Amino acid sequence: MKHLAGLIVIAAIAGAPERADARPITLSCQHSDNVYAAPYTVRIDANNAMLVINDDGRTDVYPIESVKDQKGDRQVTAAGKLLDSHVTVSLSGKKQLWYADAFTDRVFAIDYCD
Repeated sequence: MKHLAGLIVIAAIAGAPERADARPITLSCQHSDNVYAAPYTVRIDANNAMLVINDDGRTDVYPIESVKDQKGDRQVTAAGKLLDSHVTVSLSGKKQLWYADAFTDRVFAIDYCD
């Protein structure tokens, strides 16, 4: 239930009054720590609970695990590819992606987006 509530929050940020009509949030990321080839795009699809990363003809799809509001900073976390690593997208202020190791949850790369 908490997962669904978080996705509804993301849908609201995307400008949709109802989750079913939500437009995906798309970020353009220019900086890269060699995780993906810059520039690449990150799309948060609240309708399908997916985070989709496209770079240079490659598409990786991560299921969204959680959506949190950390003192006004909305964060979407997904997991999957790259040895089940976690990808956290910070949507407020400076938009950032944090790539974290699946075993220790230690951040190994940070990319910045528009």
